[in-house]
Amino acid sequence: MAEGKKAIAARLGLEFLVVLVGILAALGVDDWRQARSDRQLEQHLFTSLAADLENDRRDAQLQERLAGRHREAVNHLLAIFEHPSAPRDQQFDLSPYEIDASLNLLLGMPELQVFNPTYTEMISTGSIRVIRNRALRRQISSYYQTAEQVLSVPLRQVDPRPELQGALAALGVASGQAEEMPDLAQRLRTDPMIATHALRIRQYYDNRVALDRMQEAREALVESVQEEMGALAGRSSTRR
Repeated sequence: MAEGKKAIAARLGLEFLVVLVGILAALGVDDWRQARSDRQLEQHLFTSLAADLENDRRDAQLQERLAGRHREAVNHLLAIFEHPSAPRDQQFDLSPYEIDASLNLLLGMPELQVFNPTYTEMISTGSIRVIRNRALRRQISSYYQTAEQVLSVPLRQVDPRPELQGALAALGVASGQAEEMPDLAQRLRTDPMIATHALRIRQYYDNRVALDRMQEAREALVESVQEEMGALAGRSSTRR
């Protein structure tokens, strides 16, 4: 009788052990699959983030190239009015064609932006958790949070370009057609507020390109992302 009970207990113990091993094995496989999925997602996020940062860099470079032309356009309008803020050491061509070119530049400046779809995905889905490098996670969050704060400065301003456009329309001046008006400079001088609008546009634009101050932070983040991608590639090749 006692031997029968022992046999039953042994059989039950063996069945329990088999079930336990099966459960642990299944959990181990699930963990392995999840870890593999996380690493693939991590690689995807880094690749996408690197592309976003490259777009940020190109946009900042474009803004930097346009900044000088933009200031020249503002100075051009100020010179028409002999405004106190006009540069004294420069001579400007006051022909209708050149004035029109400056007006087109002032009214059509591109808006600075930060390309953040990957960061938005990270935050909205919580996928930022798969980035194992905690210092890099903090660096990513810091960059985009600071960028949002910088770009919010001009958003609190009223864009003065529509006011300039309205003032020009009141004088019968349309951007792109002004070169057909031989008396363009004289027309503009009848409304001194045009010089004020030009100065306000300069201030607005200077705030729009304030993200240039983040160049160091952007380049540091680019370097960190590239290093982490290299480390991931190294670990992947080692496992093979």
